[in-house]
Amino acid sequence: MQAVIVAGGWGSRLGALVEEAAPVMLSIAGRPFIDYLLANLVNEGIDDVILLLDRHAEQVEQYVGNGDGHHVRIRTKRDGDFPLDVLGSVKQVEDWLDGTFCIVRGNTYPRLDVRAAYDALVARPEPVLMAVHANRDARYENEVDLRGEIVERFDQINSGPHHNYRFAGFTVLRNFVIGEMRPAAPIGEQAFYGGLTTDARIVACISDRSYEITTPETLAHFTEAVARGEVRI
Repeated sequence: MQAVIVAGGWGSRLGALVEEAAPVMLSIAGRPFIDYLLANLVNEGIDDVILLLDRHAEQVEQYVGNGDGHHVRIRTKRDGDFPLDVLGSVKQVEDWLDGTFCIVRGNTYPRLDVRAAYDALVARPEPVLMAVHANRDARYENEVDLRGEIVERFDQINSGPHHNYRFAGFTVLRNFVIGEMRPAAPIGEQAFYGGLTTDARIVACISDRSYEITTPETLAHFTEAVARGEVRI
């Protein structure tokens, strides 16, 4: 299985922590976050990773190399002259994509059965499967509503407790939906996933709560999970 890790974000809410380091290189218990994320994905059956980068790209490239040290094939791609946002970055590696592939936010540690999610999409008519969890933790804002198994609303602009689910930072897609996008243009999650909800093209997969490293508070939450042994390499 193939996973695209979108790790080009600047992590602005992390402040001084990312002045000299990419968010995926932040140290947790002596290891960079990317070690935990890759180990998780490999353990779930991912054998091909495309790592999309922007700020501090060279630092990440030098660390992961071709993936031998993480027991997975890794190819990297930089945004180029201007940031392309999450889906714009994926669009530029369209020729590298398998027929069905996963997208993982580079600041998220998903907790779900990746193979089961992948197989679930293969068996469905929808082109996208989105992992969500029923979040009740005030540190994380919800942006998803469901109608049965279908994602009815994806609303990052007006996120909050009035929505029932939080996006877990993990999707499975058929690559033709990337082919429908305009090339060389910044395209974010709201425009892409929000647009697909209008035609009921996203099916939901209920997952355990994911961990994130988007703010100092959520970074501390992940660090605590590592200390408790809930996250291992």
